[in-house]
Amino acid sequence: MTFEISVVKPETVILTTDERFIKDEPTILVLEEKVSYNGATCVVMDTNKKEYFKCKSKSALYSDGKILKDMNGAKVLGIRSTGIISFKHEIYNPKKAVGTVTKGDILSQKALKLSFHNKATHSDETLVMKFNSGSKEALILYGKKDNAPLVGRIHYKSNIFKKNCYYIEVAPKVDLALMTCFAIAFDVYKHE
Repeated sequence: MTFEISVVKPETVILTTDERFIKDEPTILVLEEKVSYNGATCVVMDTNKKEYFKCKSKSALYSDGKILKDMNGAKVLGIRSTGIISFKHEIYNPKKAVGTVTKGDILSQKALKLSFHNKATHSDETLVMKFNSGSKEALILYGKKDNAPLVGRIHYKSNIFKKNCYYIEVAPKVDLALMTCFAIAFDVYKHE
């Protein structure tokens, strides 16, 4: 599958994990879920088949949610539900929370908002994901302003075998792990 890259490099680096997950060029990640008897798993790779993360869903009985591990098995980020009544998810590293995903509406579009601490700027910042109901595409903007730069885009595909597949376009200088967790939150939202 080929896409025309339309994301733009932000003025500042967006970093919540480690600089090894920051690329100097646009990257398209593929997140394809495989369901087995012991839960859903996936390997996140780019379109050149370079693997970045392994992800495993935990049962609803566990409080860990979904955990991204690097290819050596070290935990990078996790995402788990913290909202009992409303949609609220926490993104965390092994030590502490690094961001929160909540839902909302912006004009006629649905939206997810990711509030996070940017290690590069040492400040709290926001990514906003906009999409229409039933849409198979979501746009990720850096900030809440109308002219905020497009730093990511998600394309959703499914097939007859009930596999969900996401193509995540990520701008240069944007944390691949953070964008993968944001795509997982989008998947959870679509299936709630």
